[in-house]
Amino acid sequence: MGQLPQSPGANLDETIAELERCVTELGFIGVNLNPDPSGGKWETVPLTDKYWYPLYEKLVELDVPAMIHVSASCNPNFHATGAHYMNADTTAFMQLLQGNLFKDFPTLRFLIPHGGGAVPYHWGRYRGLADMLKQPSLDTHLMNNVFFDTCVYHQPGIDLLVKVIDKKNILFGSEMIGAVRGIDPQTGYYFDDTKRYIDEAFISDEERATIFAGNARRVFPVSMPRSPRKDSDMPAFTKDATWLDWDANPTRPTFKVPAGAVDAHCHVFGPGTSSRSRQSASTPRVMRAGSSCSRCAPSSVSRKVWWSRQRATAPTTPRCWTCWPTRATPPGALSRSHPT
Repeated sequence: MGQLPQSPGANLDETIAELERCVTELGFIGVNLNPDPSGGKWETVPLTDKYWYPLYEKLVELDVPAMIHVSASCNPNFHATGAHYMNADTTAFMQLLQGNLFKDFPTLRFLIPHGGGAVPYHWGRYRGLADMLKQPSLDTHLMNNVFFDTCVYHQPGIDLLVKVIDKKNILFGSEMIGAVRGIDPQTGYYFDDTKRYIDEAFISDEERATIFAGNARRVFPVSMPRSPRKDSDMPAFTKDATWLDWDANPTRPTFKVPAGAVDAHCHVFGPGTSSRSRQSASTPRVMRAGSSCSRCAPSSVSRKVWWSRQRATAPTTPRCWTCWPTRATPPGALSRSHPT
């Protein structure tokens, strides 16, 4: 997602020029749109105002979505990540509800982060407000154009999101590293390990795959012009899977991840990155070629690399993909030896 230059009250010429550069020259497939460049003072007109229309016209022309996301807070009343972000998410949705923006731009697509702010929790209120304001049902008025991500930091929050909001409107957000970076003492997992919450949600595997990948393919353009990129610019994938040495204590691996290695969340590590910086009970673990699976050995000896999620009830010895698959690995996920 590209970032756009925005200032309160300024014309959008430079913003639109940067949007076009991000997409046509740099290969971005979406941009961040700040509904409040004043930083919590809300000195900008609502998102439905015609002030924004030239920008929307360019978004439609380029066929890219915008994420509605504020930045820093300059208002001492609003903590940036604890209040300002949530306020903006909720405010943006209400502005869209009050207006008729998508009548003018039926193919415009917006993502509202952080699970949609307070909207899913108060879904009944917003359905009622739409009725009171003589607006169409939210299903047709907004939800063909507005999507929420999964950057929510606890299981009950995700459970509510997937229960209230249609799964076609939810996109996975990895949120690593997120606004809250510690380990939840109630669960032992990182607060921002958002994949785990989707894994554990009471939804079907088909719905889970839709959230992880299918919806993103609908919201983001299928193909975009790219800047020329050399193979040497990409992470190195090799057929040799013997790049990992396990610590004697399997719950505290201290291995050094080689440059270009890709984990189950598709994060590319830099040179010398230590896995311990992100290690928790939910951290994906890798198995070396030639090592034996604790269940189906020796059939796993000929395999290369498998990612599996370590759960609280998981065994301390590695399991291979065959006998301990993850419940919903998104299509296109990468392994060290098989970039598919």
